[in-house]
Amino acid sequence: MENQNKYNQGRKYGNSEELSIVKQLKKEAINYKQAHNKDLLDDLQANILKHHKKEHVEYHFLKFKSKEKEKAVLFVEEVGKKITTALEHIEDRKKPILSMYLTYSGYTFFDIPPTIIPEDIAFRSSIKERTMLSQEDIVKEYQKEEDFEVIIMYACDKEDLAESLNGLVWKKELEKEYKKLSFIEKKHTEYGHLKNPLKDDDFKFKDGISNPSFFPGTSKREKIISNQVKKSNLSSLDIVLTRDKGGSKEISCGSYGAFAKFKINEDSIDNLVKKIVEKTGMEKELAAANIIGRFKDGTPLTLSGKPKKYPTNNFNYDELIKQKRTKIAQTDEEGLRCPFHTHIRKANPRTEHTKNKAIVRRGVYYGKKEEKDKGILFFSFQNSLSNQFEYVLNHWMLDKYTVTKDEDGIDQLKEDGRDILFCQPGDVYTIPSEWNLSETSTIKKTAITIEAADRMVSFQGGIYFFAPCKSFFNKIFAYNTTLLKRRHKDLLAKKNLQSVPVGYPAFNKETEVKLNAKQLEEKGDIKFNFGTMVSLNQKEEENA
Repeated sequence: MENQNKYNQGRKYGNSEELSIVKQLKKEAINYKQAHNKDLLDDLQANILKHHKKEHVEYHFLKFKSKEKEKAVLFVEEVGKKITTALEHIEDRKKPILSMYLTYSGYTFFDIPPTIIPEDIAFRSSIKERTMLSQEDIVKEYQKEEDFEVIIMYACDKEDLAESLNGLVWKKELEKEYKKLSFIEKKHTEYGHLKNPLKDDDFKFKDGISNPSFFPGTSKREKIISNQVKKSNLSSLDIVLTRDKGGSKEISCGSYGAFAKFKINEDSIDNLVKKIVEKTGMEKELAAANIIGRFKDGTPLTLSGKPKKYPTNNFNYDELIKQKRTKIAQTDEEGLRCPFHTHIRKANPRTEHTKNKAIVRRGVYYGKKEEKDKGILFFSFQNSLSNQFEYVLNHWMLDKYTVTKDEDGIDQLKEDGRDILFCQPGDVYTIPSEWNLSETSTIKKTAITIEAADRMVSFQGGIYFFAPCKSFFNKIFAYNTTLLKRRHKDLLAKKNLQSVPVGYPAFNKETEVKLNAKQLEEKGDIKFNFGTMVSLNQKEEENA
């Protein structure tokens, strides 16, 4: 206990490291240049707190041969050295992005100890098993998505694409070293881009407006100064980050990820919009807004019946609005302006109690304008898959019921359909004939019945993963007994333990070792965080 207290005092943590990390992540992420934030960002992977915004994106899904695990470990360790950190991305937004993620199968394949594997129950399962998404359109590549162990993402602009050689990961020297990656049993690749591939410009809606914001003012593109941003407009880091127990730094963090491929049926969107126009008499742009909940320029439907180039995220469904020069207090609890079935209202009800369910979207498009197969490669990060991604999807978007308030302020369920983007044949939706009628009794609503040809989005497959910190990959070899002994023997042969690199512990797993500051010096600067699990056999114990 005495050594433990000295350890904590030396690290200047309060009662424990865990509490210190939780406290820091609850703060609004305003100034990335603060020392504690820089430490965090220097070990965190890019594309989590800031979208990469690259023109070309590759997602490589890999499964390794079990008999060649050692080569797979060396490969992952090598790629891990090239991972782009969040700090590098913030300081150089033009730099290509390389990220690497592990599935639950990946953690078990590399023999990572259970105490280090991320704990979220959804992460250890399948997106198909735990969501209400229709599975009839899943493509063969994702029939057994749990087979994939590693996901590698490479994002770059067009001028960098020629140098990428189909991604930094597949460079010739790496292929030569690992015999053209022969240890990979199964590989699937998805290619994405930022440009919306839909033909009709009326369906190209401004995206990313409602994404949680972290560290503003870090690029000229954002045109914003950190000290001018209200804290209330920023999200705390614990929305998306969680402690990574496999890291080597005092505040090593990672994030749970969800990937899903959604095919967009452009003809179905066109058919449904025409059907709404014909039955209600409203303009085409308003009909499309009754599907999304915004106009294509980002103007929220709850604030205006016409596009006003007002892509704000600062609104809810209890707004004060002006009508005919008279300011009236009118809530949108009845969906008079923005129907409950619209995509943005279903995905984010915008109440005080739903803020902690926000997810961070980092997806891109796939397919070209002239192609039939096109859609979205959905990519999100969150602190919890079960409490955020799955909750938003299952309890809001795919649920036919919406929680509203009655006259006495008591919750009640209103059946107004699932998110209309994910409509299924037989679903019925009611569309207001006009925008913002003030009297409920005078509202004329038109019923729209969904047919098979009206299905706008189909789920092609997906997978859950975790984005570990960069330092996790520096020591992934330490869980492979053969590699560990070989490197330990090489280090001992040098007879100079002072030169042992940080992150190369010459131990096996499963024994808890706690070192205070003095012991760190005596052990040749091999640093561990509190609770690091290693084990020593009898011979190594004598030599250590």
